[in-house]
Amino acid sequence: MSKYFIFIPNLLSIIRIGLVYPILNNIFIGNFLISLVYFLLASITDALDGFLARRMKWQTYLGTILDPIADKLLLSGTIFILWLNSYIPLYQ
Repeated sequence: MSKYFIFIPNLLSIIRIGLVYPILNNIFIGNFLISLVYFLLASITDALDGFLARRMKWQTYLGTILDPIADKLLLSGTIFILWLNSYIPLYQ
């Protein structure tokens, strides 16, 4: 039965990648509350993805590639947009 659900962590990573654009776009136009809600949703999918993959032993090769890509896109993109709009300085 568990072999039918092995795709769920990968689906959560793909959802997180799909949330990157709305998060970055809303930060760029100044809708911080909406971007915060999306960011929290992306964080929940990240935690749930890791939990399910390890706990239920649903780890896949695709998941080992997708998860770090999703994390890097989300975090580096958020930092870049915040820097681009001068909300955080390049250096102190």
